[in-house]
Amino acid sequence: MQASFFHPRFWPTWIGLGVLRLIVFLPFPIQIAIGRGMGSIFSALFKRRRHIIEVNIALCFPELSADEQKKLVDENIKSTTLGIIETAFGWWASDKAILSRSRTEGFELLEQAKKEGRGVLLLGAHLTTLDLSGRVIGLNADIDITYKEQDNPLFNYWMDKARKRSFGNIIEKNAMRSMVKSLRSGRVVWYAPDQDFGRQGSVFVPFFHRPAATLTTAGKLLKMTGVKPLFYAHFRKKENGRIVYVARICDLYHDDFNDDDIHNTTLINKALAEILREHPEQYLWAHERFRTQPNPGDPKPYTKYKKKKKKPE
Repeated sequence: MQASFFHPRFWPTWIGLGVLRLIVFLPFPIQIAIGRGMGSIFSALFKRRRHIIEVNIALCFPELSADEQKKLVDENIKSTTLGIIETAFGWWASDKAILSRSRTEGFELLEQAKKEGRGVLLLGAHLTTLDLSGRVIGLNADIDITYKEQDNPLFNYWMDKARKRSFGNIIEKNAMRSMVKSLRSGRVVWYAPDQDFGRQGSVFVPFFHRPAATLTTAGKLLKMTGVKPLFYAHFRKKENGRIVYVARICDLYHDDFNDDDIHNTTLINKALAEILREHPEQYLWAHERFRTQPNPGDPKPYTKYKKKKKKPE
């Protein structure tokens, strides 16, 4: 650990991490209550993020009434703040505690690919149970993951430390060579291409009802490596009065990728939308999924609480 991490500017991060670490010692139902209860704080302090969630849900679920959309927004915010507590649980809980609250489905698909001598590109999405479900899959399969480095280096240090406990290789999301090497060697690589990373390396295809900038990386990786494309879905469910984390491997694509970027990205977004309709409140709608517009001059849909640029003096 770097000595610079003890600089006063990191003290708020240390306090936040310390509080999360202590919460993990509480009975699990209390952890859940704290996580959901933080939703009202989120709405009060992060008004722009709530606005982004509202816009995304309105664009993706126009069939819902205004009251239904508001209810989904409120549930999504509670799921998002609960995801913070679940991340802490995923980082610091014992293997026994994780396994007792999770179950797997479809993991035989990973074994089948292995028998066929194929690696697996395990496509995923930024669901609010991401880090906890990463721990679940890491306890049940030997996989590599891709990641995006965080701006806060202290938080990034603890995130890396936690993830290295569960996964084989931790690959930076732009390190294509490392991903190809891992896939060609027969590994399983978990990769989530569902966010807006701008115009470069993306094409515009529908996500629910709206054109969205979608990375073409997955199709290119599959073409270069010939591995099996599968999807990792992970949700929290209430079963027999208790919360259970379901980790599900699905064959949504049936090896239907080809050389066409539009075809491939459409396949990805269509399959993702079908999965998200199961538990739409558990997706990270706080991300500006439609930030990049097909026509550069078109206004972005996220208009409220936007930071004003300072005028040059």
